[in-house]
Amino acid sequence: IVYTLLGGIEAVIWTDLVQTVVLIGGALVAAVFVLFKMPEGPGQVFSMAWEKGKFGLGDFGPGLFEKTFWVVLLFGLFENLKNFGIDQSYIQRYAAARSEREAKKAVWLGALAYLPISAVLFFVGTALWAYYTARPGLLVEMREALQAADEADHVFPFFIVTELPVGLTGLLIAGIFAAGMSTIDSGLNCSATLTLSDFYRRYFRRDADEKRSMRCLRVSTVVWGALAIGVALAMIGVKSALDVWWNVSSAFGGGILGLFLLG
Repeated sequence: IVYTLLGGIEAVIWTDLVQTVVLIGGALVAAVFVLFKMPEGPGQVFSMAWEKGKFGLGDFGPGLFEKTFWVVLLFGLFENLKNFGIDQSYIQRYAAARSEREAKKAVWLGALAYLPISAVLFFVGTALWAYYTARPGLLVEMREALQAADEADHVFPFFIVTELPVGLTGLLIAGIFAAGMSTIDSGLNCSATLTLSDFYRRYFRRDADEKRSMRCLRVSTVVWGALAIGVALAMIGVKSALDVWWNVSSAFGGGILGLFLLG
């Protein structure tokens, strides 16, 4: 909240750059560590995952109400069309670019990096599944320490605290915080900007000068930040925050994208 409040979009972009490097570096370190700590060597992760279909593309059946390949493919296409096309947290970065050419380069760089970065992050989850499955004793210990309701979101932090040496623990914890902060700061900045342009200047102060506008932005940043903290606390017991996000995004994202496409 503090650096977004003080630095605006410039602070968000530069801190996101650093946080992205920390996040990807931490994920790679975790993946390599798990690979070489497997009882039968790195290949065991791949053999176990392949046997259980972890690398599969899903069911190719025609069903539209299950997590089939086609449903996931369509979701990915429209979700990323929404993200790269109309999401304010993306648009604010395009607008901050020095030129249209630089903005286009940023879009292509983000699109091309999306798949490999996502693959690394998903592989960490698969590797952790193999790590604990290959060690039944550790699996029991983990399940005794974690609540079943939020086990999925806490496996990685549990692994960091209990399995990694001190130096790597710090790097991975920084990576987890970087993942959250890089998302939250973008949301805070774009929410404050929309509050100013779509509400304050439209309904309250159409002739607001720079001083009043900055005050509105700062107050909005604090208010939205407090709301985000409240929502996060309310979701502590949720089994998977990612599933909740996908459900909410599916419910509202399609309608919003449709409005923009029609316009």
